[in-house]
Amino acid sequence: MPHHQVAFPRRLVALFALYLYGNMGAAQRSDIRVDVTLARVPFVATDSDGKPIRDLLRDELTVTEDGVPQEIKYLWTEMDLPLTVGLVIDISSSQMGFVRSHRDSVERFITHVIGPADRVLLATVDEQPRLVVELTSSSDELARGTELIRHQRHAGERFGEPCQPPERLSRRGTRACVGTAVWDGVFHVVRSQFLHAEGRKALVLLSDGLDLNSSVHGLSSAVEAAQSAHVAVYTLKYLSAPYLALSPLLIVRALRDHGMEEIAVQTGGLAFNNPKNLDKVYGQIEQDLRSQYILAYTPKEAPAGGTRHHLEIRTTRPATRVRAQTGYRGL
Repeated sequence: MPHHQVAFPRRLVALFALYLYGNMGAAQRSDIRVDVTLARVPFVATDSDGKPIRDLLRDELTVTEDGVPQEIKYLWTEMDLPLTVGLVIDISSSQMGFVRSHRDSVERFITHVIGPADRVLLATVDEQPRLVVELTSSSDELARGTELIRHQRHAGERFGEPCQPPERLSRRGTRACVGTAVWDGVFHVVRSQFLHAEGRKALVLLSDGLDLNSSVHGLSSAVEAAQSAHVAVYTLKYLSAPYLALSPLLIVRALRDHGMEEIAVQTGGLAFNNPKNLDKVYGQIEQDLRSQYILAYTPKEAPAGGTRHHLEIRTTRPATRVRAQTGYRGL
């Protein structure tokens, strides 16, 4: 469910500060503690050219939960708060060409997008997710991590539940795991690293998205985990023609699989399919993350535990697009 923060000794002062921020439209800080009943939803607003809009007012926005209009109490921006970013890289056989050819670009993302106060982790997915570099502000440590992946494919520590061998192999007495546990990687990175992180949060997933039922936790669980932690997922999808040529079935699965696009839409991120200019893509992701608003409201009805709730944010400003997570599951 949406992340709530508890006011401690100076609750009334904090609420008064939020009142001032709400009446000012979009304020410049969000390190304020609010009442536990307050739902907090990040979103990005862009014009028709995809450029961020940074002067939206509260009166120009509406939000509904399960179709019921909600009163927007506060609106502010998080431009000054640090970023927490997870880089999750598919290192399966279908993606190793990408890892080798675009390693320098990944390092440029780390060097140019990540500031001294920001934190980044590096994880990989194959038959089992692995954490290569824990959350850090050191660009040198992250660069060493990307170099390590290049020379030692299965670098890092495995995390999450043990991978599950396919049933057809288990029947033969084989315990080997195969496939690419993409959604397990997203699920466990978010749950273990992002739930309690403050400020702006994002996950950048580089993969072809061909999980092929390899994850213990599927796409829907990965989406719900990201929404619960307010993590926007940005996907860079690469389909390897030589790999797909190995099997007509793979081609069919690749054409029908839209998991990468779905998780981006559902979490308020962006999906990029076979991008040619990664520096431009990374620049767009950075621009997105540094233009984020936070909208807050008190739900008119208490969220029912275990129930999926649909969210929708709209604006009355012409030619303006709002991107936000599409829902959450009550706890």
